[in-house]
Amino acid sequence: MNEWEITPRPLVRKPVKPRKPRETNKPIIAISESEVLLENGELLQFSRLPFLIQTEPSSILVSHNFGGIIRYLDDEFGDNPLWQFRASPVERAAWAPNRKRKAVMRDCVIGYLGFKGPNKKKGHYHYPLSPQTFVLKTVSELRRNIPGEDANIIKLMEWAKEVRDFLLKHKLNLSPTSGGIAAQLLKDDKFYPEARRKVPRRTNAAARGHLPGNFYELYAAEEGKGYHKAAYLDQSNAHHTAAAELQFPDANTLQRRGRHATLEDRSFAKIGTAKYDSLISQHGLFYLAFEAPRFGKADFPHPALPVNGGYSRGYFYSNEIPFLEELKVRIRHIIACWTSPDTDPGLNRYSEWAQEEIEKSSVNSKPWLKPTLLSTYGVLASKPKILEFGYKRAEGGVDKRYPCGSGFLDVKAKASTKMREPLMANVIHRGMIEAQTRMTSLRLARELAKQGFVILAIYADSVFVETTELPLLPPPWRVQDFLTSLHFESATHFTSREISKLPGVPLSRGRGYAIPPRPSRAKAEAAKRGKIAP
Repeated sequence: MNEWEITPRPLVRKPVKPRKPRETNKPIIAISESEVLLENGELLQFSRLPFLIQTEPSSILVSHNFGGIIRYLDDEFGDNPLWQFRASPVERAAWAPNRKRKAVMRDCVIGYLGFKGPNKKKGHYHYPLSPQTFVLKTVSELRRNIPGEDANIIKLMEWAKEVRDFLLKHKLNLSPTSGGIAAQLLKDDKFYPEARRKVPRRTNAAARGHLPGNFYELYAAEEGKGYHKAAYLDQSNAHHTAAAELQFPDANTLQRRGRHATLEDRSFAKIGTAKYDSLISQHGLFYLAFEAPRFGKADFPHPALPVNGGYSRGYFYSNEIPFLEELKVRIRHIIACWTSPDTDPGLNRYSEWAQEEIEKSSVNSKPWLKPTLLSTYGVLASKPKILEFGYKRAEGGVDKRYPCGSGFLDVKAKASTKMREPLMANVIHRGMIEAQTRMTSLRLARELAKQGFVILAIYADSVFVETTELPLLPPPWRVQDFLTSLHFESATHFTSREISKLPGVPLSRGRGYAIPPRPSRAKAEAAKRGKIAP
């Protein structure tokens, strides 16, 4: 047996162990700008909040503006030596249309607040929960179609109950962010019953530069020109569907091979050899040398392929190899690869479970549950970073002022001494999912073009077809809407009478992933008949 055929089980120095289940059975306190609502129905003035923080049992505090709340409470309790909170500084980038300008919004997320126990006894803490931090939406956006919930404070209470019920059902710990929930799910014994090896940081770094990302490409449509009538097609549960059908490499036997250090274009495994046949059948990421034919507009080739054809090199995930064969690309040799002969079914189990949870969830829960369960895939590509937390009091902490809502919060900041990467990070898994959704869109576009349809544009999981008729679509495709006066300002920015898309701008300020500026024709007709509110 040759050395390259042997895949020993690497030494597990940092195992990713199944998490220990916890229960989040805490009462809820909803807070608005002027009132506080207890779960028993008692409604109090906001000025009573400091008293409730001291007397109510450890609770979930749900509100929109925790920046203002924590600063108010810090003014009230700042002189109390037992008063404590933990804040995490965050930065969010918001891109202007065409991605020509980036604004960085700085804030902090409050993890807990309350009082330390005297003489090292157990403390008394409350745990904030905000829909704007959790899923980047206001509670009115999450529960806009629910009759009888006019007051935001009632909507906040009911939303927090739904989140708590979900956490209790699946024995998850409360987190102020959906990413905190996602990280727990990637260690849940329903999907990963045994400890597994952490993917090496070098392997994640090699793959991170070759994530497909958000694919945007104009075809028949021209930037800034023309208006179209089009069918907006998208993949139903695109990431879950992709994750359910893929064969992911097992982290326990994942290895890098070939000329990964230099990426020099020299053959490590030449096509036609047993070595090549063995490696190309494995699962993961490849750096390949290939010859491509010349492509026409209707071929919709992989973005890494040269349009004019010829010899080239590129990175491809194992699930993309059949797509290269469809495009008549001839692989000459493998230069390097990060692969495993074994498969990891954890994400397959997770995606099937997530789709079942979404399917059986109520209409009320879907707006927050869907993005929460999708955020699990985002955790896979998490970057190494310095971990920093700010406390009211901390030994050895550095004095800092964190941006917090509309003001600043004085903290004692403590940070890790080196960059840390989450144990669950697995960039190759994330890349395979993104590659699969993009490939599914390119394949549909090619098939529709063969049927005579004009393809205006392709997004990662969407296709815009110039037509007013419903094409016959295979699963997982569906018609999101029929658009009129569709105009592409750029590949990432389009407007229409029914839907406009402005990536990177918050919903409450016009962020719009599919924000309708006015009701679609079908909804307008139904509203005229009195069936729905316009």
